[in-house]
Amino acid sequence: MNGQPGQPFRPNQQEVEYSCADCAAGNTIKPREPIRCRECGCRVMYKKRIKRIPTAPVVALFTKAPIRYTEMLERTLRFPDTPQTTLQAQLVPGVEYITTMVRAGQSNQFLALMKVILLECFLGKYDLPSFFEATHIPAIPLSSFKSRLTSPTSPQHETLQCWSLLETAVGIRNNRNFSDHAIDTNFWAFPDFPRDDHLHPPQFDPVATFLGSKQAKKAWLQQVRDRWLPQKLLVEGAATTPISLETNVKDGFDPQSRVTPLDNPQLTCLDSTFYMSDDEVLPPRESGAPWREVGQHLRFTPRVEAVKMGYLRRIFKVPVGRDRIPPFISVHIRRGDFATYKGNSMLSLSRYQEGVEEVRRLLREKIDLKDYSLERFTTPPERYEVLATTDEPHHSEFVKEIEALGWKVVDHHEFFTAELGDWWAPVLDAAMLASAQGFVGTYRSTFSRLAAMRVESWNGGVSIIARENAEEA
Repeated sequence: MNGQPGQPFRPNQQEVEYSCADCAAGNTIKPREPIRCRECGCRVMYKKRIKRIPTAPVVALFTKAPIRYTEMLERTLRFPDTPQTTLQAQLVPGVEYITTMVRAGQSNQFLALMKVILLECFLGKYDLPSFFEATHIPAIPLSSFKSRLTSPTSPQHETLQCWSLLETAVGIRNNRNFSDHAIDTNFWAFPDFPRDDHLHPPQFDPVATFLGSKQAKKAWLQQVRDRWLPQKLLVEGAATTPISLETNVKDGFDPQSRVTPLDNPQLTCLDSTFYMSDDEVLPPRESGAPWREVGQHLRFTPRVEAVKMGYLRRIFKVPVGRDRIPPFISVHIRRGDFATYKGNSMLSLSRYQEGVEEVRRLLREKIDLKDYSLERFTTPPERYEVLATTDEPHHSEFVKEIEALGWKVVDHHEFFTAELGDWWAPVLDAAMLASAQGFVGTYRSTFSRLAAMRVESWNGGVSIIARENAEEA
């Protein structure tokens, strides 16, 4: 990748050498190929040190040898053990930071954070190879920087200047904020870079290039002031009376503020990175740089993995003492809010059945072609069991229809998942879906999109996104 600010990001298309953690065999793996040893099938691989990738020009938070998360905190925070009353008090001279606000559902938050981490790498904050060789994610919660309003040390009120990618993409600013930490936000219009059409979000390359160029940001801020951006849209059919630009600025924006994002070069804020695409994205999978360089390396925690394995053992009745889960195909059936989304986006069960049969066929092709990225089992794909997750109540007629097909359905009520915490059910669903050899998902669901990418990248599997008809856009 290009590590210098102001130059467009170019995804690495060259082969990369890995060493297997189990048998130590060398493996040359191309971009988008599953990370798996061709000798023993192990999925834990270490990237060999290469010279062609430059180190971070501003500050390398990771040295040539991976460091511990606590060491990274000591290099990144002035007071790693104590949140301060202001953000600036925690910023280490010479280190640059980027932050964002998460919004919407769990999957969308993951996709947004995945992209902001890649932006961090592009802007020269991290040495990307070392980032992946480290065992921890160098992402720090805001609570480590600044105390909350409820903490004994009351935080001081301050205002953060934040670029609004959300306003550029969909016309509104992020309604989330940092108020728990006494941080107000002044939003700034972001350039509306050329797109294929209004349905496509801004591309990753021009966004990253703009953020890395002080000159580009300075020139754009002058336009923002001159044109009082962003302006509210005129209501169709409204009287064409002269409009004052000064009074027509969207709420939450102050284009004439004396303080701008340039006044604190150490800290960059984006209100949302979910609405930022990659020119390699091919729906429904996001196989471009954000997933390839960051997302596929973000795994579930050991505790989530342990609970997931316990659930799968119970679901598939794996005998005590046997660790290997039998091969299966996972299906994510989203209904709920899709009953009203775009009229009615709920798919018939027959579409998922067709998807399962197509996945079986694709798995058989991979095995016949001796594709060793896919784990081998004595059971043929035609006999793989099917595990479904859905937001339908377990006692519903729809779930009974699923079970009538011989498919297994995750029942969090039976497992008392709620006792673990509110967020455990969707996380465990995601972990179980990702453990399959094949996957069938729901069209327009980012939860399904992530599961599809995980099955393909982690397991060498295949995925299908079910939709009502092949022509559906």
